[in-house]
Amino acid sequence: MQKADEVIALQASRMMSSIGATMLNSLHDHAMPRAVRIVVDNVYGELWPEVKRSLVDSVMLDLGLEFRELRAKQDMHHADPPRGWLKWCAARLIYAMEPSDLTIWGTIRSPLSLFIRLLFLFPLYGVSDVMVILLAAAKYFTDFDEYGLIEFIVTAKKLQFFTSGLVAGCVGFAKLFVCATQPSDGELRLEDFAGAVPSSPAYACAVFYPGSHTTFPFEFFLFVVRSLLLWGAFVLLWHYDALERRGLHWLPTTIGLLVLSWSLWLAIFWLVALNLYQVPRWSASASR
Repeated sequence: MQKADEVIALQASRMMSSIGATMLNSLHDHAMPRAVRIVVDNVYGELWPEVKRSLVDSVMLDLGLEFRELRAKQDMHHADPPRGWLKWCAARLIYAMEPSDLTIWGTIRSPLSLFIRLLFLFPLYGVSDVMVILLAAAKYFTDFDEYGLIEFIVTAKKLQFFTSGLVAGCVGFAKLFVCATQPSDGELRLEDFAGAVPSSPAYACAVFYPGSHTTFPFEFFLFVVRSLLLWGAFVLLWHYDALERRGLHWLPTTIGLLVLSWSLWLAIFWLVALNLYQVPRWSASASR
C-alpha cells in the first residue's frame, strides 16, 4: 500500500511539474522586458510550489490507498441536528454562508440559501450590517471554533468590500455628482440669495449631500457595531494556541497593522460624525 501511494505521489508530482513549466512558458513573451520577466519568474517561483503541493495533496486524498478509511469516514460523517428552533435558525444561517457540502452553484440552486445570501449583499438601510450581526449571533449560539471565527472575519470583510466599499462609494459619488451639477432655478447663483440656501431644487448639495438620508445615523450605528464585532472576533483568536498556524505576521508587524487599521477606522468615524453633527447645523443656520 505504501509503495503504491509513493508511485501515485511521484506521478502526480511529475505531472504537476510539467504543467507548471508549461504555464511559466505561457507567461513569457518575446517582447517582454527583462525586468518584467524577472518579476514574473520570481512571483511564479514563490507561488507555484505551494500550489503544486496543494494539488498533489488533493490527488493523494482522492486516490491514495492510505486514505481510504478517511474518505469513508468523511462520507459517513454528519453533524448532529440542532435542537430547538433558535439553534436551527442559527445553523441554517451559517450553512447558507458557509456550506460544507455545496459549491456556489449548489448554494444558488437552494432558494432559501440564495435569498439569505442576497440579504447579505443588500447594501441599503443597513440590511447587510444586520445580517452580519445576526451571523455573529449565530456563531455564538453554535459551537464555534477557531475556524468559525476566521470564516466570520473573512466573510464579513468580503461583504464589506462590496456593500460599504463598491456600492456605497458609487452611491456617494452619484449623489455628490448630481448635487454638484444640479442647476438652480433660472440658473441663479448661490450668492444671489444673500447667504441663504435656496429651497429648490430638491437635489441641491445643502439637502442632497451623501449621508443626508434619514436612515444614515442608524446605518452608521450598525456599521460601528459590525466593526466592534469583527475586532471582538479577532481578539478571541488570541485565546487559541499555535500563533504561527494562524498565519499571523510577526508580532511587531501585527501590532503595527492594528494601529494603522484603528487609525483609519477612527478617521472614518470622525469624518462621518462631523458630517452628521455639523453639516445639518450649518444648513439650519444658513436657512434662517
